[in-house]
Amino acid sequence: MNSQTNKVKCGVTDCAYYNENYCTANEIKIGGENATTADATNCETFVNSGNMVNSCGCSAKGGETKICCQARECKHNEDSKCTLSGIDVSCTCASCDCSSHDQTFCSSFKL
Repeated sequence: MNSQTNKVKCGVTDCAYYNENYCTANEIKIGGENATTADATNCETFVNSGNMVNSCGCSAKGGETKICCQARECKHNEDSKCTLSGIDVSCTCASCDCSSHDQTFCSSFKL
């Protein structure tokens, strides 16, 4: 599949790119090259906002985001690109107050 843009729904409220349940980054990278479960993936683009919601100053919510995916085993991964029209990124931390990208995951991951 050619490079495409997708919508990224985001529940990681402490990320600098978070804006009203969506990611505003132009491109994200989903890590977890050897992942066999969703919680073994992560959003490597995560940047802790230091408790400043949408600290990147982005205004477009739910905009188009290029998704680069390293999760080789995910059925939606084709040539390191996500074939879904949208994904969900979540967190493992309480209240999504994350301090590192290791506390995030792609909940759209499927074997």
